[in-house]
Amino acid sequence: MRLIVTALTFLIGLFLILLGIAYLVQPDTVAAGVGLRPLDNKGFSTLRGDVFAFFTITGICTVWGAWQRKGDLLLVPAIVMILVILGRIVSLAMDGSYDGFVIPMLAEAVIAGIVLWARNLLPHHHLDEVGD
Repeated sequence: MRLIVTALTFLIGLFLILLGIAYLVQPDTVAAGVGLRPLDNKGFSTLRGDVFAFFTITGICTVWGAWQRKGDLLLVPAIVMILVILGRIVSLAMDGSYDGFVIPMLAEAVIAGIVLWARNLLPHHHLDEVGD
């Protein structure tokens, strides 16, 4: 079971890295798929810089944690996905819903769940030891 969960975690990380690269090389196309539209070069710069970095570092930590069997590294992508879900909940409260609102939240929850599951299966520090 550990091998399957680790492999799935690795694949999730690769997907996130590829998504980050897609924002770097085709930001307008990828962003349009999630309802974003850069208005000018500042918007393109934000997509190529911030969004690229967000997905790429999250994916790198996921791949590295799975490949090196270091569960501690998997806390980073798990926390990132949980924060994304929190941001979506705030958006729901402040802006309202839209068609398909739940789908990305489910995807992020599944990613967080699988990554946390892998973290528990792989060697890791207990949370009270993190940073020691």
